[in-house]
Amino acid sequence: MRFNVRHTTRYRYSSPVTLGPQTLRFRPRDGAGQRCIAHTLSIDPQPVGRTEQLDAEGNSTEVVWFSGQTDHLRITALLTVEIVRENPFDFLVESREMPVDYGDFGPLLIPSMARVPGKIPAGDPVAKMAAQLAEANPEPGNFLIALNNEIHRRCPVRYRETGEPFTPAEVLEGGGACRDLAVLFIDAARTQDLACRFVSGYTSPPEAGGEPELHAWAEVFLPGGGWRAFDPTRGLAVADRHVTVTASADPQFCMPISGGYSGQAETEIDFDLDVVMTEGVSYSQQPSQNQQ
Repeated sequence: MRFNVRHTTRYRYSSPVTLGPQTLRFRPRDGAGQRCIAHTLSIDPQPVGRTEQLDAEGNSTEVVWFSGQTDHLRITALLTVEIVRENPFDFLVESREMPVDYGDFGPLLIPSMARVPGKIPAGDPVAKMAAQLAEANPEPGNFLIALNNEIHRRCPVRYRETGEPFTPAEVLEGGGACRDLAVLFIDAARTQDLACRFVSGYTSPPEAGGEPELHAWAEVFLPGGGWRAFDPTRGLAVADRHVTVTASADPQFCMPISGGYSGQAETEIDFDLDVVMTEGVSYSQQPSQNQQ
């Protein structure tokens, strides 16, 4: 499956500001069933410097910096990605019961196994739900499928364009956006000592119609399979319908753009996103006046 993605983000400032360095996370993962065929970024105003980096968790990022003042910032990403994994369970299971023995990988996975302090309410309803599912599904793969299905069934999707994720208990009680359901899945998996992390990227347009949007789901590390993804918003194990851009134990490090500015100004933000599944000409083959 081939994806063409055009993603434009616009910031408008009520008065000129001085932009600080901006960290951009738009380059899709290259590997593990996914091939980044083309990736370009157009930035206005033009940065005076830019550098590509790998962050602490191996994600491709680009840091850009500017001079002078501006009343806007526009970033357009044109991406072409091919997904070659059709079966989300194309691996040999090395652990048939929980808790999973991560062996020598254990110390490396500690950040992805720790629940968020201060977000666990009295009674811990998330742990109770997970324990019930684990008792009925003691094999890790079956547990994750059951957890994914339970969140999809139980938690209504409520669109929220901006804002930090709700706490897992809040999502369990009242649902939320895709990032909220992903956070609930992650917390529930971690109660069973499974390494789990937040993923940001793109997915196929909604089957019921509607506009495409930046999407979020979860990845779990499974011995014999590595990082394997589950999307509780859609209730499926991830194969060839998702494009992974960034994955992190902490959702804040999956934001497409992070940075600040100095100046007294109010900010307006909007974006355009076009996701097309096609084998035709990619957007990245089209010229861009602002391409750097």
